[in-house]
Amino acid sequence: MQEFSDDHPITCARFSPERLEIYVAGERSIKVWDARTGKPVRVMKNILDSDITVMEIDIHSRKIIVGSHQGELKIFDLISGVNTLTLD
Repeated sequence: MQEFSDDHPITCARFSPERLEIYVAGERSIKVWDARTGKPVRVMKNILDSDITVMEIDIHSRKIIVGSHQGELKIFDLISGVNTLTLD
């Protein structure tokens, strides 16, 4: 459970009503929580080269779009956690 606790600030959080999950971004990682149980589901670690500053979930709750202050922008599949697209 250590990987789900943080000493650093949360930069953004999003809720998916379709998946009933909460996505919390801090530093370079996203932590996923089950909204029904309040328990952690998974962690997507070090997904960007710099700290996450923005995060959005697509309209179908299938993808998560993440960006940084350095201009990095990546899209990840919410089920697998795989990076599906990197935009320069």
